Amino acid sequence: MQLKPAAEKNIVMKSKEAMARLSEIRRPMKRFKDLRIGSWNVLSLYLSKSLQMLLDQLEKYHVDITCVQEMRWIGSGTTEKKHWIIFYNCDNKEHKLGTEFVIHKKVKHLIMNFQPKSPRMCWLKIRGKIFKLRYN
Repeated sequence: MQLKPAAEKNIVMKSKEAMARLSEIRRPMKRFKDLRIGSWNVLSLYLSKSLQMLLDQLEKYHVDITCVQEMRWIGSGTTEKKHWIIFYNCDNKEHKLGTEFVIHKKVKHLIMNFQPKSPRMCWLKIRGKIFKLRYN
């Protein structure tokens, strides 16, 4: 007794024209970029090479925006180092307290505003797609 072979599956080959029409119908997916935000208590950036060590660690972990506490510089302002922009606010007379935001230059177009309030607090306003973020 001979067994009947299973029904063959019909394989449909799509022509190049049909594939072209299909690709016109499909929209390419939008890719969203995640924004990595971190916070770090460094105890002091007053020592030499400590800022470079911090920037190397942020580069290692691929952090885009970081809030840093206890940096112990004097005054307030903005500094650029290699691939980073640093907004800081510290005590005007002594090397104590101080906060800063370290921002990678690839996301600097998202920064809307930086407001230093006191050596313990400053604000950063970040542009988002749906809403704006404000970090203290």
